[in-house]
Amino acid sequence: GFNTVQQWSYRPSGPDDADAYLKAAARHGLNVISVNDIYCNYDRNLTLDDPAGLLTPERLATANRLLREAWFPLAIGMKDVLLETARHLAVADQSRLYEAFYAKCAPELRAARAKAQGHANLIGYFILDEPGGVTCAAGKRYYDDIHAQDGYHPVFVLYSSYIDDPERAITWVDALGTDPYWNFGKDGDRGRVTFVSKVMTMTRRVAERGRKVPWTVMVSEAWSQTYKRVITPAEQRCQTYLALINGSHGILYFHY
Repeated sequence: GFNTVQQWSYRPSGPDDADAYLKAAARHGLNVISVNDIYCNYDRNLTLDDPAGLLTPERLATANRLLREAWFPLAIGMKDVLLETARHLAVADQSRLYEAFYAKCAPELRAARAKAQGHANLIGYFILDEPGGVTCAAGKRYYDDIHAQDGYHPVFVLYSSYIDDPERAITWVDALGTDPYWNFGKDGDRGRVTFVSKVMTMTRRVAERGRKVPWTVMVSEAWSQTYKRVITPAEQRCQTYLALINGSHGILYFHY
């Protein structure tokens, strides 16, 4: 069995739902890694303002559509916005957009943490999924705000199979994660289960520089690059043990 869930694909009505979610998980004996920005009020917060006119009206409209569609406005939504609509801007201008949107969400982020932090089954807060350079820079403020309010629960960040700018990556996380999804039945580095060992070893070495906790999100039966077949039970056991042997202190499984 398993003992922990990380919130995903869930639309609450606002910060008050953090209390209800953790109580429901506790009834089933489950711990929770809370995706903090899932509790932003979608009717009020999912609007990106651009008073400096950095984006064209068409790009700004696309940005707000992406935010409305995102499960998590900060963990995923703003990353997609920057990639699709603001890639042409200087890094400083991209950071201005992200930080302005974060400031808009901050009151409800704090309210959700206030509802969650007293629950015994709260493990910590997940704040960014596979961040890029701009979200790395903006994530430091997010991290600092969490610890100013709740210094007892760690902050989780999940990178893809590689970590951009490792020295900066360890400055704004407590638990440093990667997701070494591999393509079972295919050729190449990702076609071998040893890809998990390779990525986990890299993650552990980066985490050790800042005395952070390395963790891993493993592919469950399939992921978006699965073309030939699903993972076998023997492969699932193998990849899990490889992650643990190579230093992972926490294992989650993801299917998409």
